[in-house]
This record gives sequence, structure tokens and C-alpha cells, in this order.
Amino acid sequence: MIARFRVRHQEALADLFGQVLGLCAEAGLVEVAVLAVDGSKFEASASNHRVMREGAASAAPRSHTHRRRDPRARST
Repeated sequence: MIARFRVRHQEALADLFGQVLGLCAEAGLVEVAVLAVDGSKFEASASNHRVMREGAASAAPRSHTHRRRDPRARST
């Protein structure tokens, strides 16, 4: 979907990007010098059957978010 949108509106998006970049430069948020955009595409090594459906991730257990012991803390 996003790829088709980008193709259909490529010229308008390029113009919009230039305008936003100009506004950011005027506001001192960025320094316009050399700008490079990388649109490389890589094949993912993900298994389709392991991809969670939308909303399932929030319902999944959060076992990986356990608290870790601070290594600077003294053991008692």
C-alpha cells in the first residue's frame, strides 16, 4: 500500500519533502549540507506462520520485559 502511494504521488512527495526540509532549516532544526536517502530493500528471514496478527502483540505475555539487576548495586 505505502509503496503504491509513493509511486503515485512521487512528484508531490518530493516537493513536500523539499518544503519541510526548507522549513526545518529556517527554524535551525537541521543543517542542509549533503543529504542521502537509502531505500534499500532486503528480503526478510521471517517465517510467515510466526508473524502475529494485529493486536496479538499487545496481548502477548511480556516475559522479556523483566527487571534486570543493576550491576552497580551491592548484593546483600
